[in-house]
Amino acid sequence: MTTEPTPQQPTPGRAQLVPMLGAALVVTLFVSAAVWWRSEPKPPPRDLGRVPAWQLVDAGGQDFGSEQLADKVWVASFFFTSCRTICPKILGAMARLQKRVDKAGLPVLLVSVSVDPETDTPQVLADFEPKYHIDRKRWRLLTGPRPAVRTLVVDGFKTYMGDKVQVSDNLVDISHGARLVLVDGAVVRGHYSPDAAGLTALMDNARRLLDD
Repeated sequence: MTTEPTPQQPTPGRAQLVPMLGAALVVTLFVSAAVWWRSEPKPPPRDLGRVPAWQLVDAGGQDFGSEQLADKVWVASFFFTSCRTICPKILGAMARLQKRVDKAGLPVLLVSVSVDPETDTPQVLADFEPKYHIDRKRWRLLTGPRPAVRTLVVDGFKTYMGDKVQVSDNLVDISHGARLVLVDGAVVRGHYSPDAAGLTALMDNARRLLDD
């Protein structure tokens, strides 16, 4: 009984090796470029202008402002305690941010400025703090004279603050900026929506500022 010899695979010729080597080179260059792209440091967040020196009052009745935040990375937001529309979402985002920066061990401070300072006295703010588990070492609620608040919100943070409108006997409305503002010392670095994607982007940029 005879057996057929096992056929031998043909040895690649020179004409076949050239495209194979070319493909391998392309793959190598692609991988190298991908590694380089991942390792290239991202530029710092944009400079969107400076916040002029300012001073308001916190829930403890103590002066608080740019002097306490100099050389700090911090986040500002705007609200009023009787707000029933966007403010709970903004303050909820700030509360989640407080937990995230604490967990990450980041020295990021938070401030929330009332746009209804006549109503939101320091005592009202102090009574409001437990609702969002505010830790004053990390997060301050602020109030002050309306002209000072408006100047800070509009001229400093480049956002808006409307007039107080009496909607009903027990309800007022004040239009104001709904985004969280990332600040590096006195430099505004970005405005972020108070949703999951906005908080993630804010955290990423805060880390970059702290690592810079």
